[in-house]
Amino acid sequence: MKRVKYKDLVWGISVLIFLLCVIEGFVYFNNIENTGLRLALNIENALKAYKIDPDINFNDAFDFWAATESTGFAYFGITLVTVLYFIALLIAPFCTVAILLTLAKKTWARICGVLSRKNKTRMLVVGSGSGYSKFLKNLQKKCRVTTFMKGSNDDEEMVEYLKTGVDIYTWYDDIENDIFTILKKKGKLHKFDSILLCDEAGLKNLSAYDKLLNIVTKSKDFKYAAYISNVPVYICANDEASAEIVRAYEREHPNKHYVVNIVNLIKLAVDKTLLEYPVHANRTAEETDVHLGIIGFGEYGRNMLIQALNMSVLSAGSTIRVDVFDKKMNDILGTFLKRFSVDVTDLVEKEIFTEHSGEIVEGHSLIFDESMLDPEERKDYLFGMDGRVELHFWNIDANDIIFDKIMIECDNKMPFTYMVISTSDIDSISVSTIGIMDVLKKTGREDKVPIIVRTRGDVSMDIIRQDDAENKRSKYSIISIDQDEAIFSYENLTKESVQENAKRFNYLYDCVFDWIYDMSGKGENVNPSEAPIDEFIKKIENDEKSPIDIYANAWNKMLYQRESSTAQSMHQIVKQWLLEGENGPHYSTDKDEEILEMIEHRRWEIYMITHGYKFAPVNGKAKKDTVRKTHACIVDWEHMDDEPSVAATKIYDILPYKIFEAEKKTEEGK
Repeated sequence: MKRVKYKDLVWGISVLIFLLCVIEGFVYFNNIENTGLRLALNIENALKAYKIDPDINFNDAFDFWAATESTGFAYFGITLVTVLYFIALLIAPFCTVAILLTLAKKTWARICGVLSRKNKTRMLVVGSGSGYSKFLKNLQKKCRVTTFMKGSNDDEEMVEYLKTGVDIYTWYDDIENDIFTILKKKGKLHKFDSILLCDEAGLKNLSAYDKLLNIVTKSKDFKYAAYISNVPVYICANDEASAEIVRAYEREHPNKHYVVNIVNLIKLAVDKTLLEYPVHANRTAEETDVHLGIIGFGEYGRNMLIQALNMSVLSAGSTIRVDVFDKKMNDILGTFLKRFSVDVTDLVEKEIFTEHSGEIVEGHSLIFDESMLDPEERKDYLFGMDGRVELHFWNIDANDIIFDKIMIECDNKMPFTYMVISTSDIDSISVSTIGIMDVLKKTGREDKVPIIVRTRGDVSMDIIRQDDAENKRSKYSIISIDQDEAIFSYENLTKESVQENAKRFNYLYDCVFDWIYDMSGKGENVNPSEAPIDEFIKKIENDEKSPIDIYANAWNKMLYQRESSTAQSMHQIVKQWLLEGENGPHYSTDKDEEILEMIEHRRWEIYMITHGYKFAPVNGKAKKDTVRKTHACIVDWEHMDDEPSVAATKIYDILPYKIFEAEKKTEEGK
């Protein structure tokens, strides 16, 4: 049953009281012949009833009723009107108080909102749907948010937003049509520090950005020229197809754009998970192979696979295996493989698991392993890399009777080291968790393998943890990830720490590149590891400009490179582990430079391949073709020397480690 809103009830009763007072007035003032005067007296009486001072008070109404000479139906009618009028007079003052409180509440909310805005970042939020509501709820904690809401929104909800400082413009038509025009006319469009377009439909966000861009770039107002080149616009695109459309749009408009950031809400949740619970947890220098299990291959599972591959590069020659289980795998796999180059389909093979009873489970495998090829085949290999990466996709439900047997078979081939349960079925969550714990318990690894369980806020893992304890399983390996509040926060949206590291890396990389170029111009042979990175860092600290302004020039002109730099920044926690392991460093940049270069080169290759790139030889001077998605550096470390211009890039792979050491030294010196 639909809940009756408090405000609607108050206004409804107030209107009813007004009508009752008017009806009583027509009866009481019936002897006045002037219709206009009679109507005016009625309205005056009705209005004064709300302030406890009606012209027809209780005594007047009672005396009039007592003096009536009507009989029958007329008498009954006057009696009923009088009784209802008495009730109306009793309730009217309370309606007045309630309305005043409602108005005072909204006024107080606005005052609280104004007070809470001090020194906050100004952000415009445009969209609709559950993601939009969650962003409004969480962003206002750090930002002064401005948004447009349709007129049908609940006032109570609006009051809550007003309390936290959200500026709300009420809109009664399609939100996207004129919102930016309205803000521009009000002189407010250029005052936002950032803009978030977060409609549930990804293409609506791009359409809104197109309108925003056209309005600003066509403006003759000089203040917009410098403004749009420094303001970040976050465009939600929760699938790779939408993200690719945004990238293509940016390539078509290279000289007139805001600082575009593609936001995938699911990927935000995945990144947060992998930063808080790293893949290399509980690993040693000798344990660099990774076996990831993913149960449920929805958007979360697919993004987890891609990002986990990036974070699983712990050595240059390790094996990374991923086993994915989903009952709709045959319907999902084709869409997922579109992330890769179309040539990757030549590597996909069908595989079968046959249970001794004869039951068959179908699967597909995708293996990248150049060592399996003979020397002649290697020349034409499009996905060269060191080490081995194998992906296995199983068409099976976690509730299936032979699911555990497939899990055991996969574990026997290579022990699981990291598990993710992202199924939407609550029963499958419990069945999968208990099944995985049983498999791990048999090998004594139940306290060493993290089990990440993605929940929905209303699903508690406490019952499973209790069962864990009773069965002497390790409760510490089960980790619940609730995506809502933390995922929609300002910190997670902007990825401040990761982005700051990525921007700094990108800037220092450019500094080293320029340094090498200058030194080479003087006829000197140089190595990037000899670059004075410490001096570059000190220059940033001593510059009159803020680091944000220093980084912005190069960073704001890129899109795909920003995503790539961010992935490298995510991997910095692995590089820190390689240089500062809990039991001592695994490697040293002085003694193991080439090993570390190989690790970073492999990580970069995996990132490029999982984002649609493949190998192609150098074409003229260009090693990279963003349209055809080819790159001449997608070869294993040994074959990097085959092409001089490609071999020259090898030395840059040590930079992330050198930058990390230089920054650490700088921090220790403060």
